[in-house]
Amino acid sequence: TAVYKMECNGLWLTSTFDGEFGGEKFSGRGIDGYDQFKKKYTGVWVDSMSSTPMFFEGTRDEKTKVLTTTTEHPGPDGKMAKWKTQSSSKDKDHHTFKMFLVGEGGKAEEMFTIEYTRKK
Repeated sequence: TAVYKMECNGLWLTSTFDGEFGGEKFSGRGIDGYDQFKKKYTGVWVDSMSSTPMFFEGTRDEKTKVLTTTTEHPGPDGKMAKWKTQSSSKDKDHHTFKMFLVGEGGKAEEMFTIEYTRKK
């Protein structure tokens, strides 16, 4: 379950996520916005699986309407790794989030996909 709210006069999108990951309870919190000076989307994510926050930065392709962000954060082996996310919405009720681990040579391996549907 995810709850998204625009806050601080509409400058920041906050998210609260509660669910399961790998059969374990999982919770996460995010703050996302747009840095008008860098002309980039930014975000911070913290969750119940890591004591290290993730700081994202990226751009949105206006043609495909896909927001792509990147970060460096410890990988599954504990070593620093490059990560990429992609967010897209096909309509106001459906949102897709994908996360990739970026390996040698820039090859991105999809780690997971979350398909969101608005609860009515």
